[in-house]
Amino acid sequence: MNKKRFLVVVAAIIFASCGFGRLFTMPPAEELRRMSDLIVVGTVTEVRNLDETNGELRGVLTTFRINRIVKGVPDSPLRVEMHHYRFAETNLFIVNGPNLVSFAPNKTNRYELLLKKDGFWYSPVSGQVDPSFSVREVAK
Repeated sequence: MNKKRFLVVVAAIIFASCGFGRLFTMPPAEELRRMSDLIVVGTVTEVRNLDETNGELRGVLTTFRINRIVKGVPDSPLRVEMHHYRFAETNLFIVNGPNLVSFAPNKTNRYELLLKKDGFWYSPVSGQVDPSFSVREVAK
């Protein structure tokens, strides 16, 4: 009897934990490209924390040196600034949380960025919750 009760409890826990997932769909790459105001390939030159918080998140402004313009006309032909977020605490992890991006300035890592104009800066076309869908590291 105890074994049967144990199995029922384990099954209930597994079943209940399945209901806490965050529902999202990743738009197809073609749709993200179509929605983008600007698509560039660039290298990170500066990462700056902003005095902006949103719950557990902190605003970040990352500057990229433009290596190649694929679509659109940037405000500057040499650089583009992307506004995004990071976790305010470096060791924070949220199950089913946002797919955030982080960068370190260097001269070798190149990224393709799918961006939309957002006030003074550009932001990921896939949105601030899942910006990783708008950023892709490209071969050196």
